[in-house]
Amino acid sequence: MKKIISTALALIAVLSLMTFTSCSFDVTNSDAPSYVTGDAIVGGTGSGDNADAEIKTEDLIIPLSGLTSNAQFFSIIVDDTYMEIIAFKIGSSYRTAFNTCRVCYGSRTAYYKQSGNYLVCQNCGNRFELSGVGLYIDSYTCSPYPILDGDRTIDDDNIIITYDFLARMKTIFKTWKVT
Repeated sequence: MKKIISTALALIAVLSLMTFTSCSFDVTNSDAPSYVTGDAIVGGTGSGDNADAEIKTEDLIIPLSGLTSNAQFFSIIVDDTYMEIIAFKIGSSYRTAFNTCRVCYGSRTAYYKQSGNYLVCQNCGNRFELSGVGLYIDSYTCSPYPILDGDRTIDDDNIIITYDFLARMKTIFKTWKVT
């Protein structure tokens, strides 16, 4: 029964995604600071609101020095698609995820805001403890879409998420936060 419900939710998400294909993005309504490292834009205050972003064709670089246990939201536009990545530090590990839900990503409100030690989906209201975010892909469940170690590189100073990976994943943001 769970599998049937999960499959139905996934189908609804896909149909929702197809419904909103003609919308546009407003990426200029945030006070979150942003700065450019190389050709990738990084920045954010953890508000989860759209930050100023520029179209880029390079990797997203997130400085480790600014990451804390509070989620930060990093903005980038890849091939005309506005995307946000959540990054934070838990103990000595760094967590990353796309700021959209694995199930309800087709909704324009399928993004997260931090509330205490939780990320709260603005579409369905589900809450996810920060300590569990970005660890593994749990298919067919409502949760932040993780960016795992195989999809990012961490060096002494930065988390690097390649442009190619971001470009492959941009479809999950096609209708995200559209006005």
